[in-house]
Amino acid sequence: MTCDDISDLIQESLVMLAERRAAWLGDDTAAIRLLADLVDKAAEALAQRVAAARAAGTTWQEIAGALGTTPTEVRLRFADQQA
Repeated sequence: MTCDDISDLIQESLVMLAERRAAWLGDDTAAIRLLADLVDKAAEALAQRVAAARAAGTTWQEIAGALGTTPTEVRLRFADQQA
């Protein structure tokens, strides 16, 4: 997936969410609120996937590689979210 693909998906998601909530994307604060909600849900989904990967035996090193960061950073971000 390219950056353009991701941008397209974000825009499509934003439009769909605006339609569901009857929000007008011409209102900057409404668009910001919708984007913030998408970011929050994406962060939740990422944390759930990290937890599932760890439960399946994936190492912090492997997760860090997928996220383009260091194992230390990944542990600091997600270790306290492990159940």
